[in-house]
Amino acid sequence: MIDAGEPSLPYDMEPAPANGRVNIGAYGNTNVASMSGLPFDVVLVPDTDSGWVYQNAPASTGNRHHIVLAVQVPSDPNSGNSAYWSQVTKTGGAGDLLLTPDGVDPMLWYLIGSQHGVGATGFADLKVKVLADLAGGGVNTMTVKVRLLGDVNDDGDVTGADQLEINRELNDLSVSPGIEFRDLDLTGDGLDVTGADQLIVNRIVNDLPVE
Repeated sequence: MIDAGEPSLPYDMEPAPANGRVNIGAYGNTNVASMSGLPFDVVLVPDTDSGWVYQNAPASTGNRHHIVLAVQVPSDPNSGNSAYWSQVTKTGGAGDLLLTPDGVDPMLWYLIGSQHGVGATGFADLKVKVLADLAGGGVNTMTVKVRLLGDVNDDGDVTGADQLEINRELNDLSVSPGIEFRDLDLTGDGLDVTGADQLIVNRIVNDLPVE
């Protein structure tokens, strides 16, 4: 029976729409489980189109290096649905992200860069699943790159070349083509590039901890 299983049992292996509840029977919580309702499109709207996020440091950046992800359902072929909620899970890739729901809006997530020196960098493949209160559901995917904190030029390492870009910005000199403010804003405060950003890259180049 569709969506008639014990409410506490997992259903994450069932294809969307799974309607928030496992099916009864041998195929419950499998990828061949029957779906309930009609599928709908899920649109992902990150607050940046860059597709990447820096790692964080406990004090220097807090968790300011993050992507705010809004999940939207532009249209729904199922009649009667009035509420939706989303789930974001990592399905592959080396990059580490902290996937944090908004806590108020069930369709808003924060994709937070891992801690420098602890989490891994690289690409993270994400699956976003949306369920509705009555019937239907949908899935979309996205990939986010987690960059090493201080890797201003995005070459996979933090070196004197990254220090140079920060220093040029501090001295009102032109930075290399392709370098944008977000690359230089190592503290993630969204303000001017300052000595605080310079301190981060200098400490990393000199193998000192970033607090």
